[in-house]
Amino acid sequence: MIFFVLFILFQNSYAEITSLNESEYIRMPPLYNLDPFEPCIIQPGGVYCFVKLNLVTDEPSDLYTMMQEYSARTITHFNHTTLQYGICLPKTCSAFYQRNTTVDREVALERCLNESLWRDYKLKAKVSNNVECYTKEDSIKIDTSDITVGAVIATLLILNVIGSFLEFQKRADDCERGFFSCFSISRNWQRMVAPAGAGSEPRLTRLKGFHGLKSITMILVIMSHALLPFVLNIDNPQYIEERYNNPMFMLFTNGALVIQTFFVISGFLLAYNLQLHRETHRVSWTVLPRGALNRWLRLTPVYAVVLAVTATWLRHVGTGPLWQLLLGSESEHCRRDWWLNLLYVNNYFDDSHCMPQTWYLASDMQLYIIGLAACALTGWGRSTLLALLLLAGVLMPAAHTYFQDLDAVLIISPELPRNLFTTDATFNHTYRRGHTNLAGFVVGLATALMVYHWQKNEYKLPKIMKQRFIYWLTFPGLVAVIMLGGIFYKEGPRPSVYLRAPYAGLVRPVYAGIIGLLIVGMIFKFENVYRGILEWRGWVVPSRVSYCAYILHVAFIRLLNATRTTLVHATVPHLFEIVLSSIVISFVAAIPLHLLVEVPLQKVVKLLTGGRALSKTPGGITPCKTDGCDKGTGVVNASYV
Repeated sequence: MIFFVLFILFQNSYAEITSLNESEYIRMPPLYNLDPFEPCIIQPGGVYCFVKLNLVTDEPSDLYTMMQEYSARTITHFNHTTLQYGICLPKTCSAFYQRNTTVDREVALERCLNESLWRDYKLKAKVSNNVECYTKEDSIKIDTSDITVGAVIATLLILNVIGSFLEFQKRADDCERGFFSCFSISRNWQRMVAPAGAGSEPRLTRLKGFHGLKSITMILVIMSHALLPFVLNIDNPQYIEERYNNPMFMLFTNGALVIQTFFVISGFLLAYNLQLHRETHRVSWTVLPRGALNRWLRLTPVYAVVLAVTATWLRHVGTGPLWQLLLGSESEHCRRDWWLNLLYVNNYFDDSHCMPQTWYLASDMQLYIIGLAACALTGWGRSTLLALLLLAGVLMPAAHTYFQDLDAVLIISPELPRNLFTTDATFNHTYRRGHTNLAGFVVGLATALMVYHWQKNEYKLPKIMKQRFIYWLTFPGLVAVIMLGGIFYKEGPRPSVYLRAPYAGLVRPVYAGIIGLLIVGMIFKFENVYRGILEWRGWVVPSRVSYCAYILHVAFIRLLNATRTTLVHATVPHLFEIVLSSIVISFVAAIPLHLLVEVPLQKVVKLLTGGRALSKTPGGITPCKTDGCDKGTGVVNASYV
């Protein structure tokens, strides 16, 4: 019934979305065009330029008016007055560009394209200033930073070889007493594939379902990101525009909400670990600096390695018409702003686009510190603070939406990926800020405290909470919340700010609350369907490498699109192929990164700090004192993506 009502609602909303017929659509200049790249580059004097064009007209034009009216539907249509072309200057623009002349490339491009556009469409174009041109002679020289990062990577590989050889020779000691044992691939492999639920703390065995919850959410995140750069080089943009007429497409366009699942998980594991830690240790305000340092030491080493490679060697990997747009510019930003990422404040700097997906890590770090402070309290003081934080988490996104006139949700319009989200105010001010994601994190904290209290006091939940049909509504409820955002994709007058602001404030805690209910039912075994799916052993390895998959996946998605030299034709099978390949590549590549970098460096930090940084502070790998606990659920060490 819920889905039927939503379907009718969305159908009525989308009924007003009109589209051009094919004969009218093909009158417009192609949105994208790419001349053959390799044949242009390899010829003597070959120059290939990727250019952004803004169409203009000096006289009345029915075609231009039609394009403006069609493009005015900014939520569901591309801006067809802005074109992106890859041009081989010596071939396409030979009449306007000659090698070794004083004619500027941009001038030659504008004259050339104006001639063809006027001939075919009676339109003109202005070339933007950010023209990227490539020649065979162009190359990025290896510098000191490249050599330094290469030496670090080589050192890590050598250490893994030595550690694995010593382990094979049975001469490696336990990591607590032997440095090279930390780099034993076989030992780290056994740790990665160890079954969940084998720890000494029985309550942690109830958290096995977190593996499934994390893995499924990670897959959904990769799916949502995989198709975004895809729209930068397609030959049938109308196909993408027409997808917005399908209500089920909201599962993709409004799917950005699923990132709240990670905030709930992170808050839950922080509070739950701290409560277990409190049973054997005195918790005071000193937990704040120690816990923050522990968190930084846990997340940063492997993150820093990937960041360093992105800033250095990634720029040498390939080339193509979209290379500078998708990868070259990111490398430049990482060389300039790496320190913002390592301080976990990059989500508050809108002009920094180094590894943009890591806004989540920054937000989570900021919320983690707030959560530590809240959980350090006891009794009514903590409850009051959590209530105030939840209220703030609701009001702050609503206030941003109201006073800055933002959208209620992150509108994934066709045009948004063309700008790589850089100019979207909603993305910058409410989606990726730490304080605007506070509500989901607080829901996770509160859920953990309630679960811990109920377990410790053997509390019997009310019968109504054990009704399976209520619990089975959690998944449809999550889908309904996501699809409900489709009301803001309706073309026409913009919804009132008095609707947008409350929705922006409430949608995160509502979604997080449903996730919290799903977690409670999983822990207390309300039923066996959802719990069976989430506790499937096959989720264990993807869950343990999910952090590496998260920091890697956008690089692979960008690389896949940046190296394309021809336009692609969007179809359902092809979109499925792109999504599936992105998921597989991300998780497969995450395994060696996890084995060779993340786990060894995690163990080295533990060794150098005498185990205090990662096992004896709240929110660390485990509240117990033996390495066997670390191999147990594999969940308590995962209060991050």
